[in-house]
Amino acid sequence: MIKHVCCFLISAVCAIAFISYAQMGSDGNAEVATEASADSSIRDPFWPVGYEPGAEEEARRLEEADAARRKKEAEAARRMRESALSRVGPVTEQEWEAAEKNLPRQSSVFKATKPDGNTQDFKMILDGKGYFAGDNICFTNDIVEFVWKIDSISFSPARFEKTRVSAKRIISPNN
Repeated sequence: MIKHVCCFLISAVCAIAFISYAQMGSDGNAEVATEASADSSIRDPFWPVGYEPGAEEEARRLEEADAARRKKEAEAARRMRESALSRVGPVTEQEWEAAEKNLPRQSSVFKATKPDGNTQDFKMILDGKGYFAGDNICFTNDIVEFVWKIDSISFSPARFEKTRVSAKRIISPNN
């Protein structure tokens, strides 16, 4: 019994020494420990995990920045529409060349069964969509919709041949 009482007293003395050391701070400075405990007492235990006071102000600031960005984008789109309207007429060779430069490149080429279910041919993934030879690619560049027909798809090197089909302006002066 005396052995248990002694163990209990030793444990109590160690716990008191540890608590007083934790209150003093690791360097023995009581003011540092008080500041740290004051900062930790600001946290409300009923706040959700990850909640930080002042996050509403940060969210409001981010929304204002997003609104300013959307306003700039709308203004740029308006200017682009106006510039396209000033070029009303047939689509020029320079516009075709610019569209071909901006056309996305295929991300993969592989063998796949055609939709008819009878034959296999090379299929390519272009901008997240699958295409076989003979399919049309539609691409909008600078308010002009371009259409190409895929003539052939080769695996090595991975590339495709295309033929121009049509191009039309999306916005007319009447809009």
